[in-house]
This record gives sequence, structure tokens and C-alpha cells, in this order.
Amino acid sequence: PELGPDTSDEVRVFVPDFRGLQLVEALDAARSAGLEIEVHDWGVVRHQWPAPGAGVLQQSVVDLYFRPPYLSSISGLEPAGGNDGL
Repeated sequence: PELGPDTSDEVRVFVPDFRGLQLVEALDAARSAGLEIEVHDWGVVRHQWPAPGAGVLQQSVVDLYFRPPYLSSISGLEPAGGNDGL
């Protein structure tokens, strides 16, 4: 992807792919890219805006939408460990 013409002194960066990362990993990746993040929910990143690879100004805010661990189970309704026979 291209960042487009540089018409200012501001630094442009590519948005990393945060999908599948835990919160701490996402924070580290955002800091490395010089981006701010806004967190929606918890668990692992399932969706983000702007999309991975988009060119944005450094210090831009990336919205991260997380999936709680219990929604990652096969049924999508139970905690990752199942219902333990209850």
C-alpha cells in the first residue's frame, strides 16, 4: 500500500495488523508504530479500524474491537473451558 504524497512535515505510518493479538501485544505494536489505540471490549482483537496496511498520520487513533475469550470457544457461548459438567 502507498502512503500517498507527503504534503506536510507530519510522519505517516502503516497501520499494523492487530487482529488475533491480546491487549498487551496490541499496546506494544501500537507504541512501536507511534499510534494511539481505543479499546472496545477485551480478549483478542477481532476487528480494527482503520484496516491493516492503511496509511495514517503518526499518533492517529486506531479502534480495536476485541472478542472475549468465552466467545472463542467452539459453541461461541460457553467459557473456553466448557461448562465442566454443570
